[in-house]
Formats: sequence, C-alpha cells, structure tokens
Amino acid sequence: MKNKILKTVISGFTILLLAACGSDQTTSTPSNEKVQLTMNSQFATVHHIHRNVYEPFLKIVDEKTNGQVSVELHPNSALGAPDTAYDDIKNGVYDVGMITATNALNTPFFPYTIGTLPFAFPDLETAYNVLEKFEVKHPPKKANQDLYNLGPVALTEPQTIFSRTPIKSVEDLKGMKIAFQGGKGIEKLVTSWGATPVVIKGVDVYQALERGVVDASLYTVLGGMGSKIHEVGPYLLDLNIFNTPLITVMSKDVYERMPDNVKEAFDNEISGQVPTMYKGSYDSELAKAKEQLTQELEGKGGWIKLSPEEEAKIKLGAKAAWDAWIEEANKKGYDGEQLVADFKEILKEEGVELPF
Repeated sequence: MKNKILKTVISGFTILLLAACGSDQTTSTPSNEKVQLTMNSQFATVHHIHRNVYEPFLKIVDEKTNGQVSVELHPNSALGAPDTAYDDIKNGVYDVGMITATNALNTPFFPYTIGTLPFAFPDLETAYNVLEKFEVKHPPKKANQDLYNLGPVALTEPQTIFSRTPIKSVEDLKGMKIAFQGGKGIEKLVTSWGATPVVIKGVDVYQALERGVVDASLYTVLGGMGSKIHEVGPYLLDLNIFNTPLITVMSKDVYERMPDNVKEAFDNEISGQVPTMYKGSYDSELAKAKEQLTQELEGKGGWIKLSPEEEAKIKLGAKAAWDAWIEEANKKGYDGEQLVADFKEILKEEGVELPF
C-alpha cells in the first residue's frame, strides 16, 4: 500500500515537473516587447556619415519596427575604440557598431581586408560590386556565429597622397618619408617607390606634415579635408590608391533575444540599408570635397594628374603589397592564393585590369 502511494506521488510530481518544463519551452518573447539598442560610432556629429547614414538609420529602425525598437547612438567612439569593435560587440559592451577592415586583421573578418589591396578598384561603384560578389563566395562563417551582419560590406572613398611638394613621377617619391596608418601591404607599396613608410596615427598627420617629420601622407580625401591636412600637404595625387571596407554588425546574442517580428524586420527591411547609405554619402560628399579643394588650393597646390606612363610605374609597386597579403593570409590559416585568385576573377568579371 505504501509503495502504491509512493508511486502515485512520484508519478504526480513527474507530471507537474514535465508540465512546468514544457511551459518554459513554449514561452516566447512577447511580440510587442520594446527593444533598446546601443550603437557606437567612431565619427563626430559633424561627420557626413553621422549625418547621412547613422541618423537616417535610427529613423529607419523606428519606422520599420513601428517604434518597437529604439537605437541610442553614441558618437566619437564613446563606448569603445575602433580597434576593439569586434570583441566589444561580441561581448555586449554595446549592441551595434562598425568594424573597419584595418581593425579586422585579427578577427574572422580578415578575408575582407583584401578590399584594401592597392589599385584593385578604379572607382567606388566597382569596389562595391566586387566585394559583394567576394562576400557571397566567401561568407564570414565564424563571424556570423558571433555577430549579426547588417548587410554587405561597404567601403570608404579611396586614399590618395597629400604632399608638401608636387609629385609628378615615381622619381619624385624616392627618398620621401610617407605617413600611413598601418598595414604590411601598404608598407610594401611605399617601399617599392623608394620611399620610407612611417606609421603615424591619423590625428598626428597634420602636425607631422607641418613640421616636416614626413613629406607626404596617404589619406582619404574627405578625412584629409576634415582634418585640414590639405593646408600642410597641398599637393594631391589624382589617383585612387586603396579603399577601406566597412562592416556594420549587431551582437548575435542581442539579435537572437529579439521578438520574432523584430528579427523579421531586420532580416527583410533593415539589413542592407546601411551599406547603401554609406555608398550614397561617400559618392556625393567626395564630389563636393574635390570641387571645394580645387577652389581652396588654387595657386597654392591642387590636384596632380600623372601621365599614363608615370601612373603605370607607381601602380607596379602594388604587386609587393598583394604578395604580402597572401603571405599574411596563409599565416592566419587561410588559403591566400585561392582568395586572391577568386578576387582577381571577380575583378576580371567587372572589367578591371590589374597593373601587374
């Protein structure tokens, strides 16, 4: 009798326990739950990306989720430095942010640093087309386990050279000290010109040029203009040297905890908006900046267009940079030769002829 009663009690307890567990498993996040996201931006509020990309992005998120998701934007890298963005987002320091290729060398996004290879792209349109195809062929599988990608890779406008003196040939580059912001490939490129590469933080370039610590600097046109680098490096090469890929991502953990209807909004209507806005901003702002620089530097410097022969000589040095990238990729466990072969094939499809 006692055994019968004990079995009945245990059976009843088991049923209750299973019912409780079943109840937990079927409970989902309420579809009307409000979601608050934090977004880190390395740009100041006066920067064109803040104005043309991030502020519109906040409105798109609000609109596409019917006000269910709000994004708190923190400019000037207030929540974390650009070089720790991958880990910061993955570990929940903030929810949404941008990873630049130059800060992705030791992350699963390393393959996209291929977009920084010199003289790969003749223009921004081609750059976007090529990298989108490359991303389809080589999706960032490990990165996608940690982060939710908010669309294809975007790119900055190309870097060029700001110089204290005119550069009209590869001979003019010989013996120069040229500042850049890091990267073995770019170091190899500068060395191939017979110049000395000098790694200098972007914020220190103006002073280095002003004091003659360096003779020239690689820099983006918009970034250089914003930092007034043209005042101390008034001669600009009309040459697209390299672009920097940009990856906008969200914490995968945050994404997974969102209500299903919010996930659907991000998947179908929000993801992909940021790269498109990046391209539009860089396209329009670059055209305005070039015109403004032409006016400001009249009689004091200005744009220099190389002859086809001299341009070809300068571009030949790119091979050393590409070879250095392959070597670095192999060291990190990738098949560098295959990645570059696929990249070249896509460039060929887009009508690009490499200079080496």
